[in-house]
Amino acid sequence: MSLAFRKERDVALRQGEVKYNSPLRTLCVLCALRGSISCLTTKCAKFFSQSTRRGYLNVVSLLVIRTLQPRLTDATSGAHDAELLRAYIRLEVKLVDVAFFGVFITGLLLTQFFVGWSMWSIVKLSLYMVQFLATMLYIRQYIRPLAYPCSPLQYRKWYGVFVVAFIFFLLTLSWTYFGR
Repeated sequence: MSLAFRKERDVALRQGEVKYNSPLRTLCVLCALRGSISCLTTKCAKFFSQSTRRGYLNVVSLLVIRTLQPRLTDATSGAHDAELLRAYIRLEVKLVDVAFFGVFITGLLLTQFFVGWSMWSIVKLSLYMVQFLATMLYIRQYIRPLAYPCSPLQYRKWYGVFVVAFIFFLLTLSWTYFGR
């Protein structure tokens, strides 16, 4: 962590803009306060390159959504905050598309040439496709119609995306380890 970022974090902590002193939460809050989507994506990309765990993408997205909630549900906030969220979503969609199709194609190739086609591999790949389709359907039905600023009750629909993702992640993980 650079010295300038540490100083900025300390100022934000003193002013009460950052309530929790976790590095990832601090990163999201500071970048959102700056209004800089490039800062957020650069720092998160560096964070992702240090760790390859799949769940971190959901955690970062959840923290960004949680951080922007007060600003996107406030009637006095400007269009800049909504544009910041849209820019983050566009960049995240590019990352998710590459990751999804990369994992799917890799899974098909591994099944064809290494594991072999069985009920286990068909169900696993099907769960993966159903997760993708369920997430896209949820976003189309509940997230796209939102206009900002919105009420906190409407904004809570964002958390449903993570519920869908975690449920299917647990189903796929359970099938992978206990379905054989």
